[in-house]
Amino acid sequence: MAVCLALIASFSRALAQHPETITVSGLKASVDVLRDTWGINHIYAGNQRDLFFAQGYCAARDCLFQFEIWRRQANGTVAEILGHRGGRNSYTVNSTGPLDNQPIGASFRMIADLSDWDLTVMTNTPGQSGDPKSRYYSNLFEKWAKDQYFPAYFSSEKIRANTTERQILVPAGE
Repeated sequence: MAVCLALIASFSRALAQHPETITVSGLKASVDVLRDTWGINHIYAGNQRDLFFAQGYCAARDCLFQFEIWRRQANGTVAEILGHRGGRNSYTVNSTGPLDNQPIGASFRMIADLSDWDLTVMTNTPGQSGDPKSRYYSNLFEKWAKDQYFPAYFSSEKIRANTTERQILVPAGE
């Protein structure tokens, strides 16, 4: 088991060292997106517009399925893709309860250490991604179920030390 975990960690660091470059229309300058061990995106941009653009890009990449469910909840068409659920249209994405809605436990909690932000911890269920095909879709469920937390990194040093994936978004035409 330890050997397997070491191989996974080594492979993840290799991915971070060889970033994926993606050309995106709408950016003014390149943006660096680092994803840590827990699936949290850390975005480095040279201006506020590109920062928020990249945040939207990451949200769409990670949660497009979830956004589609919410859109369909709003207009009453969830059953078209998920089937009829007992006459209701209240399906909760990432529900951990026996019914349509998550009945217990905080789905997200953060305990911030204001003296050292890198000691901040979080919990989120079932994971950071709303995409059922993502490895970050349910990666945090076990910790959440045991009422455990994972570290939330804020310093560049900690983020880079725990980066498993890196994407560089470059403006089209650059």
